[in-house]
Amino acid sequence: MVSYRSAYNAAKAALNSLTANARMDLRREYSGIHISLVMPGVVLTDFPKHALASGTPPTWTGSSDAKPQTAEEVAAIMEELIRNPKPEVYTNPASHAIAARYYQDVAGFETFGGPPKSS
Repeated sequence: MVSYRSAYNAAKAALNSLTANARMDLRREYSGIHISLVMPGVVLTDFPKHALASGTPPTWTGSSDAKPQTAEEVAAIMEELIRNPKPEVYTNPASHAIAARYYQDVAGFETFGGPPKSS
């Protein structure tokens, strides 16, 4: 059975691929167009409170290295991205290291329900 989280993450993965391919497809004819993928972590909004699907991720519980951000913090990063485009940006400073740990040990990451803590 596919959970809400599985479908949500599949949609995010599809968006990542679509963004990368659109960037590559447009590069030849439209080199002045910049396409960026913004990858926010947990943002302090009312989303979890208003989501209709069961299995919606709860609000942040403090179990991750990535502390939640305010919408204003994420907006400031996006504003900077507009001024200085780059292909991808994690809005949370801890997210890149968490993603790297995932790819270093996928089974360990998935077995323990999250990134192994840094030493």
